[in-house]
Amino acid sequence: MLPPTHFLAGLFFGLLGFKFGWINLWQAFLAAILAVALDIDHVYTYIKKKGKFDKDGWNKSIAGHDWSLWTFLHHWPAFFVINLLSLALAILLPSYAYISYIIAAAYTPHILLDRIYKRMIKNRKGKIIKPFGFVFHFYAFELWFDLVFLIGIILILSTLTF
Repeated sequence: MLPPTHFLAGLFFGLLGFKFGWINLWQAFLAAILAVALDIDHVYTYIKKKGKFDKDGWNKSIAGHDWSLWTFLHHWPAFFVINLLSLALAILLPSYAYISYIIAAAYTPHILLDRIYKRMIKNRKGKIIKPFGFVFHFYAFELWFDLVFLIGIILILSTLTF
């Protein structure tokens, strides 16, 4: 998925944690930023292969469908290990449970959305735009995800009192 979708998903789950008192508002935004930052592994792999990062690096590692650029972070074994370690942290050190929630709010939806995205783009035509040579793929289903997360964020924010 594109970075905006990861940001909205991380923000949605971060705000849920804030609403329930598990994390503060700044930590909710941190979850959203981390949800986007998780894709740095694609960039790292591209740089490791090519020795540089340029437009082609963006087009293949972030906006492209080059699944070979996924590191261990984007595979199921890491998904289970990271979530189990996060859960263990919350159980063994309850005063640090907020860290576990931030990790879960950023990482879990990110990986699940990437897996959904990978399955859904097969045999689908999306809209491609190339501002300044940077490729962005847009698919209707991703825009629906964005809309659902935006509505969820608005609903959560409308129930908060500051």
